[in-house]
Amino acid sequence: MYIKAVRLNGQTAFFHFQHTLGTFLKDNKSITIFILNRKGDDMSKQKIEPEFIYHEFGFPIILRQVPMIELRGVWTPDIDFNVLQKVVLLALSHHPVDLTGNQIHFIRMWLGLTQIEFGKLFGVTHPAVVKWEKTENKSSKISLSTQRDLRLFLLDQLLIKDEDFRKAFKTVHITKYTSTIRYLEIDVPTDLIAI
Repeated sequence: MYIKAVRLNGQTAFFHFQHTLGTFLKDNKSITIFILNRKGDDMSKQKIEPEFIYHEFGFPIILRQVPMIELRGVWTPDIDFNVLQKVVLLALSHHPVDLTGNQIHFIRMWLGLTQIEFGKLFGVTHPAVVKWEKTENKSSKISLSTQRDLRLFLLDQLLIKDEDFRKAFKTVHITKYTSTIRYLEIDVPTDLIAI
C-alpha cells in the first residue's frame, strides 16, 4: 500500500495512492509529492512543474503541467519519452512555422534515414539537406512544396486511420508557414494521453 504525502505551504497532508497528481496543483505552483513505500524507508520526490523547457530532441519544446521526479538529485520529467516523441512529430507536422534545421534533423533521425536517402525521398540533393540542418534553430528556408511534402510524409508515417490523414492533409495543404520561430508547446496531461 502506497501513500502520498503532499507538502504545501509547510504543511504535510497524506492521501491514498488513487488521487491524481493534478489535483494537488494550485495557483500554477509546483507541489512536492513524496511517495512512501509500506515500510516508509524509500522516499522519492515528485512534483508537477507548470512549465518546463525540454531540449533533448535538439530544439526547445515547452512542456506544460509536467510530472517531474527527482532521480539521483536531478529533477527530470516523469513521462513516456517515446510517446512524447510521437506527439512532437505530430505537432511539427501541424506547426504553422517553417521547420528549423534541428527539427528537420530530428525528423530525419526518427525516420532512420541518411542525409542522402532523405534528400532522394524529397527530390533534393544531399548538400541541400546538409544546408537545411546547418541552420540549427533558425528557419531552414526549405521551399513551401518540399515542406508540405515532408509534413505529409511524416503524417503518413504517424497516422493509422485514413480519415485522420485526410483531415491532417487538408490542414497542411492550406497552411501558410511563417519564418518567425516559435517554440512548440505541449500540454503533457492532455497531449500525451491523446496518443
